Amino acid sequence: MGAHFRTSFGSIAKKAGVDEETVRHRIRRFHQDGLISGWRTIMNPAILGGGLYGIIFDVNPEIRKDEVIEAARLTPGMFLLVSFHGSLITAVLRSYNDAAMRKHIEILRRLARADRIYVAKVPFPPCSIVLSKSDWDVVRALRGDPQKPYTTLSQELGLSSRTVKRRLQRMIHEGAVFAFPAVDPNAARGVVMAALIVTYDPEKKEDLDPQIFAKLEAYIWHVFHMLPSEIDGLQSTTFNLALPTVGRSKEILRWTQSLPGLVGARIGLYEEAETFFEVFDEEIGKRVAALS
Repeated sequence: MGAHFRTSFGSIAKKAGVDEETVRHRIRRFHQDGLISGWRTIMNPAILGGGLYGIIFDVNPEIRKDEVIEAARLTPGMFLLVSFHGSLITAVLRSYNDAAMRKHIEILRRLARADRIYVAKVPFPPCSIVLSKSDWDVVRALRGDPQKPYTTLSQELGLSSRTVKRRLQRMIHEGAVFAFPAVDPNAARGVVMAALIVTYDPEKKEDLDPQIFAKLEAYIWHVFHMLPSEIDGLQSTTFNLALPTVGRSKEILRWTQSLPGLVGARIGLYEEAETFFEVFDEEIGKRVAALS
């Protein structure tokens, strides 16, 4: 999730150490190849209550994995569903009612006959900003295209470009809005998409994460953090990787498992990833309608 989704190509190029046209070309290619099929503007859960929760579980070998995936698609609040080669499934759910969410997760666990299911909240920055109707109108206009030009937004909303820019920059600065891409790992060219999932005691995160990042920086395209699990108190982080070969994934796993203080590590090769933006589109639409 990106909080700086209005950053210019020039700023990205400067940070990456390449020219602006290279950045434009690569992003354009990601979209043309289907690696990124679209973006959505999503809200910090603190604005509307509830939270995002990550889950990790394995489907029992005696159970058909495709049937579990089909049931998971229908789970209320399902936002992101990822299947890896083998038994591993991970997901992210949007929840407004923790008790109801836990019931739905338990249903999934039983369907999968999973021995256990890891559940933990996804961290977001604190956000106490109060959004006006005009702010919500800006969010609604952006929800399907976080990069929509200020001039277009101005025309759609009947506000000046300066007003739109000021309101959006305030929401971004306060951590109220983020951009999230729909990624299709099967569209990646010349690389193997993988996820390294590490688990440790929370006090080890500050020491272990930098070591892993430094070792794998050339392959990392996204890091997904979760808070400590309410079940066992352990904390998991997922390092999403673009690797040159399957063999490299095995080397990385062996190195990671050798790190002192690590409780567990596994690496999964992406099979399919589905993003369900409706859950965020609906909550934005409902809030705008309520203020009309």
